[in-house]
Amino acid sequence: ITEAARQFAIATCHKYGNVPFIGVTFLLQHLKSEFFQYAKVNMPIKMRAITKELKLAKDKSWNYVDMEITVYQENIEISRVST
Repeated sequence: ITEAARQFAIATCHKYGNVPFIGVTFLLQHLKSEFFQYAKVNMPIKMRAITKELKLAKDKSWNYVDMEITVYQENIEISRVST
């Protein structure tokens, strides 16, 4: 779940923050994971990201983002990951 949330955060930056796919290096400064119950391996999960802090580059793409990702399974919050 932690690795999926990390990849989700990067994908969010590309999709909504106009961060290019080539020539960009992502630097993860911190990652905090909280787990509230076990995930069922054979059931899908949903993720929701909320931006807590955002800084823009000169070209208006995201230069820095701090987000909280909530992970749900069967509509129950099972984990929270902060970047």
